[in-house]
Amino acid sequence: MLGQAVEILVPERFRHAHPGLRGSFFNNPHSRPMGAGRDLYGLKKDGTELPIEIGLNPIETDEGTMVLSAIVDITSRKRLEQRFRQVVESAPNAMVMINERGSIAMVNAQAERVFGYARAEMLGQAIEMLVPERFRGPSSESAPVLLSRSSVPADGGPRRLIAASRCGNPRRRTSSSR
Repeated sequence: MLGQAVEILVPERFRHAHPGLRGSFFNNPHSRPMGAGRDLYGLKKDGTELPIEIGLNPIETDEGTMVLSAIVDITSRKRLEQRFRQVVESAPNAMVMINERGSIAMVNAQAERVFGYARAEMLGQAIEMLVPERFRGPSSESAPVLLSRSSVPADGGPRRLIAASRCGNPRRRTSSSR
C-alpha cells in the first residue's frame, strides 16, 4: 500500500469525490471524525466493503503536514444495531424512544398503529405530541426531567402513562421497566 493513493481503500462508488474531500481537509487541517453523520465504508484487498469510522489527525513532519487516520471496523456494532432495531420492531407493544431533548428518535410499527401517526410524522417531533392536551402545559413535566429520574418506579412496577392518539383520544399505557 505504501506509495499508492489512499483511494485504493475507498469503495469505487465513493472514490470520485474523495480527492476533493481530502483537499478540503488539508485546506483546514484539524482533528475531527471523518464523515460525521454519514455511513462510511472501506474497501478490503479482496474487494469486499466494511463499515468503518475514521478519525483524522493532522501531524506536522519535516515533509510538511500529513494526516494520521485512525480507522475502526464497526461491522459488529452495525450487526448489533440491526438486531436491536429488529427486536424493537417486532415487539408486541408500542415502543417510542426519545433523546435527551425529548424528541422522538425511534418508534416501532405498533406505535404507528396505537397512535395513528406514520413513523415519519413522529420522528424528530417532541414527545409531547403524544401527550393529551389536558396534561400539557407549564405544570407538566418535560421529557428531560422524566429522563433524569430513575427509570424504575419505587415499587418496582411498571410506570403508568396516558398518551393521545392522532384523533386526540387518551389511551392508557403501561411502560414496563423490567
